[in-house]
Amino acid sequence: MRNSKATTLIELLVGFLIATMLVLMIGSILAIGNTRAKRLRDESSISNNISYAYKFMHNRIRKAKNITQDTPTDPVWLGSRLIVDNGSAGMGALGVLQYSDRKEFVYLPNKNDIGRKEVFLSVPRTGNNDINFNFTQDGNIVYVNIQGQYHNIPFFQNTSIAKRIQ
Repeated sequence: MRNSKATTLIELLVGFLIATMLVLMIGSILAIGNTRAKRLRDESSISNNISYAYKFMHNRIRKAKNITQDTPTDPVWLGSRLIVDNGSAGMGALGVLQYSDRKEFVYLPNKNDIGRKEVFLSVPRTGNNDINFNFTQDGNIVYVNIQGQYHNIPFFQNTSIAKRIQ
């Protein structure tokens, strides 16, 4: 029998099998990492959008001459909206608009002009996605609650905003 240094078919198949298993394991690890990174990006985006909305609301409510609420009969509005009277800057509105394909938490500089809006958070109306905006007023203090779910990521934020006494 000669001493051969050639690779046999079985050795090639075993090597190929080991290489395939390594590639699949690395691919699985990368896929899991990608999924987690996307979830973290979504969570960060939601958190940033709500944080911006709260800063915006603080600014508008603190400077407001008057704060009221109403429940418009227009079916695009979901429930009550918070009306912020900023004097010469106009009567703005904070609330949730609902469309056939999405819900949006918005601020309208003019409470009756849905065409001009600043969208803080928009979620598609599929699955468990939802936005709820609730508020109560006690004198010059407005208590605000925003909660919901976006792509299976729940969010919940509370704050109180005191109107500046003029």
